[in-house]
Amino acid sequence: MRISRTPSDTWDIAREVRLVAGEIHVWRAGDAQPSEILHRLTQTLSDDEKSRAVAYHFEADSRRYIACRGILRDLLGRYLNRSPESLRFGYTAFGKPFLTDDPSLAFNVSHTKGLCLLAFSAVGDVGVDVEVISDQIDIKSLADKYFHPHEWEALVALPEGDRRAAFFACWTCKEAYLKARGLGLSENLSTFEVIPPLPTVGEAMIHPRSAEAYSWWLGVLAAGASFAAAVSSAVRPTSLRCFDWQI
Repeated sequence: MRISRTPSDTWDIAREVRLVAGEIHVWRAGDAQPSEILHRLTQTLSDDEKSRAVAYHFEADSRRYIACRGILRDLLGRYLNRSPESLRFGYTAFGKPFLTDDPSLAFNVSHTKGLCLLAFSAVGDVGVDVEVISDQIDIKSLADKYFHPHEWEALVALPEGDRRAAFFACWTCKEAYLKARGLGLSENLSTFEVIPPLPTVGEAMIHPRSAEAYSWWLGVLAAGASFAAAVSSAVRPTSLRCFDWQI
């Protein structure tokens, strides 16, 4: 599995977009949208989504949910030339959403505090993950629990100042791959490894327990200075385009 990196200046602004054969698009959006935009996005949500939004204990979490879900509907509507409120979602056994009346358009969403990433694919199943590069997380404890031993060995061989970014790069690659396969975290992250665990230094691959994973593709995204992000698909795309969302 090869990994490619998108440079930080490839996030474009686009209102009209078309997903052509072989492409993957990734959209970046802030989750703290102004009240007037949140109001417009809320109008596109289903009754179930609106109920979920008001069920959050904290208003900030409710607003983040409305933003990410509403933006997903907005973008799907643009790609399909349909009204966002007309879209109907189904869910796989592991909770991955799909469009019940147009399952051919593959998409995936990831959210962390401050940022939402949305991936759309014309090459098949797709997964995306974004994480805040936090100084508060004990990466050694998490690596002991979730990483393959070889990954931690490679991480500690790096200069100390590079380890945290490398850890989160590795983590997002692993999660994007599992999300593309529709497995979420149902599969133990330690059963396969990203080699090398800092994909920005060159090519990398997934070393699985079976040969199946070798056909999957990973792309590392430069989502922002304090974020790590990656996208994965069943087939290597002919192009990866990145956009900043605006309504």
